[in-house]
Amino acid sequence: MNPLFACVRAARPTPVVVELAREFSPRWQRQGPGCVVCDVSGLERLLGEPAVIGAELARAAAVYGPAVRVAIAPTMTASMLLTLAYAELTVAPSDPAAVLVSLPLVHLQQLVTEATGTTLLRPATRAGQDAARQRHERAFDMARRWGVTTIGAFAALDAGELSARMGQEGLRLQQLALGRDPGPLVPDPDVPRYVERMELEWPLDTLEPLSFVLARLLDPLAIALERADRGAAAIRLGFTSVARMLPETSIDRMIVSCCDGSMTTAAGRAMAMIISVNAARNKTGGIWRRIRWPTPSASFITDRLA
Repeated sequence: MNPLFACVRAARPTPVVVELAREFSPRWQRQGPGCVVCDVSGLERLLGEPAVIGAELARAAAVYGPAVRVAIAPTMTASMLLTLAYAELTVAPSDPAAVLVSLPLVHLQQLVTEATGTTLLRPATRAGQDAARQRHERAFDMARRWGVTTIGAFAALDAGELSARMGQEGLRLQQLALGRDPGPLVPDPDVPRYVERMELEWPLDTLEPLSFVLARLLDPLAIALERADRGAAAIRLGFTSVARMLPETSIDRMIVSCCDGSMTTAAGRAMAMIISVNAARNKTGGIWRRIRWPTPSASFITDRLA
C-alpha cells in the first residue's frame, strides 16, 4: 500500500479541521494552528484513486465554508505545502517534488514557521524552538540574497555547498523542499487504538483452526468498535516471533497458514498474531455506513479463507 496523506487547513485555529480529519481517518496529527494531516492510504480500496479521495474530502470541507483547504499527496510535507499555496483542492498522487518545484519559497518558510514546535519539527525545549526559528530566518534570508525565490530552486542547490554555508539546518530545509518528511506520522494521543494480540502455543497447519483464532481476536474488536460508534475502514493482520520456549513437541517448527501465504518461525520461538483496525466514525449520510453482517459459522469463515 503506497503512502497517501491529506492535509486539512483552516485560515485560523478551529476544531473543524480535527473533526473533518476524524471523519476520514483514525490516524491524524495536528501540525500547527488550524492544520491537521491524516493518513488516507487505506481509503483507496474504499473510494478509489487519490483524486476521488480528495474530492470526497473537499465535499465534506465545503460544509464548513471556503476557508478550509484540502490537499492530497504521498508525503505529509507536500500536502501541507500545497494547502499553503492553493485555495482549491490539489492532488499530487506521485512525485511530490515535481509538484512543489514552482511554488514560491515563502511557502516553505511559512511551513517551517508554523511547524516549529510541532511533531514535524520539534526541538526539545522552548529555548531550542526559539533558536531554531532564528536559524530558519537566517537561512531563508541567505537564500533570498542568493536569488533563490522558488522551492524548486532551493531543492536544486548543491547539497555540499548548502551544508558548508547553512550547516545541517540547510540540508533539513532542502529535504522539506523536496517534499520529504523528517519523520513518520505520529497519531495524536487522544486517538483510540483498536488492537488485539494472541500468542500461539500450538501449530496452525489448516484453515479451520486459524478461523477460530481469528474469531477470538475479531470478536472483542467488533464489540469495542460498536461501543465507540465506529466502523472498520481497514484491518491489518500481522505476525511476529516472540522469544519464548515452546514445548518439545512444538520445537521443530510452527507453520501458520494464511490466505496470502505461510510463515514459519525459528525453532524454540512462538508466533504472535496481531490484528489492528483502522476505525472511522459512523455517520449517517457520510461515506461510512454501518453494515450488519450475519454471524458467520466456522465453515463460512473457512470457505472465505480458502
